[in-house]
Amino acid sequence: MDLDLVGRLQQQISLRALFKQFASAWQEFASDSVEKCSTSLQFDWRLFRQALHALIRTLRAITDHIALLLKHPDSQATLSLVYLNEIVDSDSAYDSVLSWLEEDTLNAVSAAIVSDLQSHRDMGASFPVSSFIDCLPDLEFGRVEHALSVDGNAVVSLPKKELADSVQAFILTIESESAAFYQIVLEHARRLTPKRRIDEDEDEEGLLHPRRRG
Repeated sequence: MDLDLVGRLQQQISLRALFKQFASAWQEFASDSVEKCSTSLQFDWRLFRQALHALIRTLRAITDHIALLLKHPDSQATLSLVYLNEIVDSDSAYDSVLSWLEEDTLNAVSAAIVSDLQSHRDMGASFPVSSFIDCLPDLEFGRVEHALSVDGNAVVSLPKKELADSVQAFILTIESESAAFYQIVLEHARRLTPKRRIDEDEDEEGLLHPRRRG
């Protein structure tokens, strides 16, 4: 095959740069999701728990896409998200996230994040939401390197069309997760509206003390 044609059809790219092509779309989703957790006077930790699940799911999708592009079976052992179900405030966020990270014994990035979080906690600081979210792509990239047994700086050759199609498919995944999380935010806000709280209190009062019919 003509080398010029190969150059037009193939793209030489490092694993790290490949990951970043997907992660750039994820970053926008992450920023928007965290912002939605701060719509009231207080940070909503229950919404953050939902956002964190969605953000981790979409990062795992990046690994799946890269594995397919490299024709490599994705052999990574998925970390359970069960620990993250306990997040209701800053203290429980520390407990849950640290327990979750400590399960990832093969990833050096996990150990660094654990050390950083523990330092914040020892200083009495609230759980550092933004800085932790910023670390998640590095955490997943470390898992990509380990799962695929490929060095991050290694250069691979990929069909340009396959790469473009894969990135577009991931963007659709992001859009779907974003829409789903937005619905969760709306439902959460609806439950917290003053009128709904009053109605629910009245309903509960009616159940506890039914009115006598005259």
